[in-house]
Amino acid sequence: WNINLQGMTKAGKVFATTVTTNGGTGARPGKHGLSVTSYPSGVRGTPVEVLESAIPLTFWKKEIRQGSGGAGAWRGGDGVDMHIENVSDSTITLLAAFDRIDYPPRGIDGGAAGASGYVGLSDGTPMLGKGAQQILPQQTLVIRTPGGGGLGTPTPRPAAG
Repeated sequence: WNINLQGMTKAGKVFATTVTTNGGTGARPGKHGLSVTSYPSGVRGTPVEVLESAIPLTFWKKEIRQGSGGAGAWRGGDGVDMHIENVSDSTITLLAAFDRIDYPPRGIDGGAAGASGYVGLSDGTPMLGKGAQQILPQQTLVIRTPGGGGLGTPTPRPAAG
């Protein structure tokens, strides 16, 4: 779920960037899935403060998408929920190449599917998972990466104390 963007800065310079982000991994035998993790590489994203200082974006939200991992004896990892505003004076192009929007990550051996991914605008307009699309000035892009699938039949857990 790399977010590929291109456009113009307020100073009139062209930019192109990739915002590295990840979903949750599927559960593993004996272990829960990893949340917001690129596995097996462990690639980390650029801090939002660095991105905001270099290109005309404001990150209003970047947090774990609680509950997006599939239920199971071993739960899938959670994805991330991001809200990114185009603060430039011109259109920014999103070059989308996202999967697991129409078909969520499946669980196995009785585990539940993880939540599907989502790409759209904050006004509720959905965007496509593939292809070049426009984000107008002052529009906010919403990205919700998928959660990982669960493994094994969920069993009741004791209440947290």
